[in-house]
Amino acid sequence: MLSMSMGCNLIFGVEEGLPRETAEAPGPELFVSAPELRAVRAAAADGRAPWVAAHARYDLDLDLARVLPLSSVVDDGGPVDGEVSAFGTDRATGDCDPGALLDARHDYCAALVTGRAARDLAIAWVMDGNVADAARAVDLLHHWFVAPDTRMAPIAANSGPKTDGESGGTDIEVHLAVPLLLYAASLVEGHPTWERHPGGREALRAWVEDFEVDLGRRAVAPAGTPQYGYYLVALAACHAYLRRPDDLLRDFDRWRDLVEMTVDDEGNVDVGTTAQDVWFFLKSVFLMAQLGTYNRADLYGDPRLQAALARYGACVTDPDGCVLGTAPSANELREGAVLYELGYSQYQAPLFLDVLEAAGRPIEGQRIFGWVTLTHGEQFELD
Repeated sequence: MLSMSMGCNLIFGVEEGLPRETAEAPGPELFVSAPELRAVRAAAADGRAPWVAAHARYDLDLDLARVLPLSSVVDDGGPVDGEVSAFGTDRATGDCDPGALLDARHDYCAALVTGRAARDLAIAWVMDGNVADAARAVDLLHHWFVAPDTRMAPIAANSGPKTDGESGGTDIEVHLAVPLLLYAASLVEGHPTWERHPGGREALRAWVEDFEVDLGRRAVAPAGTPQYGYYLVALAACHAYLRRPDDLLRDFDRWRDLVEMTVDDEGNVDVGTTAQDVWFFLKSVFLMAQLGTYNRADLYGDPRLQAALARYGACVTDPDGCVLGTAPSANELREGAVLYELGYSQYQAPLFLDVLEAAGRPIEGQRIFGWVTLTHGEQFELD
C-alpha cells in the first residue's frame, strides 16, 4: 500500500507551514533530480504502471530504513592491525543485508545497508516532504561521515582485511560505496537537521573534499576494466556533489576514452567473458551517463551505449544467437536488468522492454539505484 501524505503536502511538501520549495535549498544533482522524483510520485499515486508496483516494493524498504540502527566503519571494529576509522573489508563473499553486517563483508556491507536506507529516506523526503524521513537520513549520513567517534576516514582505499586470517577486498568496494552515500546526501543537503549536528553539512563537504584529494593520490590507471570505471564514478560523484563543473567535464572526457577502448560500434564490450562481467562494467558506464544528464554532458547520446545494450540484451530474447555463446543466468539477468530500465527510458527500444519483462519488473539495483523502475522507469511517459 502506498504511503500517502495528505493535502498540499502530497504535492508540495510542507515543513513548519512553508512549501518545501521555500524551506529546502536545492542540493547537487547526482543520479536523479527532484522534479523527476515528484513526477514519478504523482504517477504512482495515480496508480499508473510501472511506478505503482515499484512504489509498493520501495515502501517495504522504506519501513526498514526508518528503524535501521546507525552504523559506520567504526561500529564493527577496524582492519587487522589498522585504524578503526579506516574502511576495510575481507574478501568478496557473502550477501549484504541488515541482519548480516558482521557476518559478510563488514564495512562494505555497512556502507551498502546504510547508504540504501539513507537514499530511500531521502527519496521519501523529496517525494512526500516527510520531515522525519529526511532527519533520519541526515542522522545516518552524519554518523557515517562526520561524527568524530564514528566517521569513516576520508581514505579512498580498502584497508582490509577486517578479520584475522582473511584476505582483504579491493579498492573498488570503496568506489562503489561512496557514490551511494553521496546520492543520499545530495537529496537532503539542504535539510535543517544538519544544523543540529556539530559541523553540519560543511563538515560533510570537507570530508568529500578530502576524499576527492585522496582519490587523486590513488588514481587508477586508465584501462578498460570495472576498477577504472567505478573509480571514475567515485571521482565524478565527488565533483558533482562539490559542484565542480570543470572537473566533471574532465571526468566525462576520461569516460569517453574508456568507452572508446572498451565498446565498438556494434556494441561488443571488451571486458570479461560472461554477461555478469559485461553488465557489471556497463553499470559504471551508465552511472557516469546519468551523472552527465544533470551536469552539462549528454553521454547517453553516444550510440555505442544503445548498441551494447542491444548486443547483450539479445542474449535474453534469442539465447541461440548470444554473442557470449550462452544465455545469461537468472542471477546475471538480475545484475544487468537495471541497465535496461535506464536504457528503455533513454532509447525506448522494444528489445529493452522485453529484457525487463524477462527479468520481472519492478527492477531493483542492488548497489546504487535501488528500485530503479520507480525512480527512472519510462521517463518519456512522465509529465
